[in-house]
Amino acid sequence: MSVQTRRPRPHYDVVVRGGGTAGAIAGIAAARTGAKTLLIEQYGNLGGVLTLGMSLKGVHDVEGRKALGGIGAELIESARAEDGATAVASHPRHGSIMGQDGEAMKLKLIAMTRAAGLDLLLHTFLVDAALEGTAIRHVRVAHKGGLESISASCFVDCTGDADLAARAGATFIHGREGVRIAACLNAIKVPALRLAELIGQFLFTRRTIAQIDKPPPINPSQRQLRPCHDQLELCYG
Repeated sequence: MSVQTRRPRPHYDVVVRGGGTAGAIAGIAAARTGAKTLLIEQYGNLGGVLTLGMSLKGVHDVEGRKALGGIGAELIESARAEDGATAVASHPRHGSIMGQDGEAMKLKLIAMTRAAGLDLLLHTFLVDAALEGTAIRHVRVAHKGGLESISASCFVDCTGDADLAARAGATFIHGREGVRIAACLNAIKVPALRLAELIGQFLFTRRTIAQIDKPPPINPSQRQLRPCHDQLELCYG
């Protein structure tokens, strides 16, 4: 079966691959300078982990001074004005902590992209990158409309897994050699069906489970992985 290849889009000044928190803000920032910018995201919304219900840490430092500014602060303040974010509370480990409504963040980011004149391409996957020397000249992406070749003067990789960099030939590694699960919860067995409840504490990647918060010290002899069947045993790595 042949795959239809669409005609290339007009040349962009900036293409951002990945519409998570970093990618959405990078795209908005570029578009606000007047650069013709396209943001490519594999899911149907923007914001990444900011929209998953995870608390936002470090908005203020341990002395209460504002540590987040720019578009990030603008996003939070806009959402808070419509009860989409809580006030910032002090926290002994992270300096500060606040909660946010994931759906409110999605809507605010879409509104900000529209206001900035940023082009969006959602539900779209990166296929390959074409180089001229060591510079990326265009990327090929896939979506329900087929394949597209998109050229730009500058490409920004905000995929989280460095997908664009890898496609362009950059050197990369897959976590720690020989380890499939990177972190554990003090060797507490966790039923596999309850893993969804850990979304607020852990970031899941293709090959690893990386702990967000630094765990309390434990005996080094406990740092091991033990296989199980209907349960996953998560341990500090």
